Amino acid sequence: MPPETTARLLERFLGALAADDQDALLALVSEDATLTSDGGGKVPATRRVVRGPSRIVRLLLGLRRKERGRITHTLEWLNGEPAIVSRSPLGVFCTTSVASDGARLTAFYRVLKHALLEELRSAAADS
Repeated sequence: MPPETTARLLERFLGALAADDQDALLALVSEDATLTSDGGGKVPATRRVVRGPSRIVRLLLGLRRKERGRITHTLEWLNGEPAIVSRSPLGVFCTTSVASDGARLTAFYRVLKHALLEELRSAAADS
């Protein structure tokens, strides 16, 4: 799957998330999709894999509503692949990498404030 195809899906996904458009989000997530998150033992993350589009979309919309505009989400490239980078006023909050089948997103892998993210924040501050 060309990464540009996944990038286009993520652009549509971020647009639907920003618009709080549940139907558009559901259309972009496959029936067997999963969301896995990792807080590195330092920050809270989902304890179990979230399965299915309705649960994933409900979780992400719920988090978005709680953020109340304090977190921004942008499409960026990490390790040669498109990903969502989420930032708070203090810097990178989490990254979300995805897998897709070309038509829909099939897996979400979220890393929250992990040591790697601290290094990214330090590197951004130095530049």
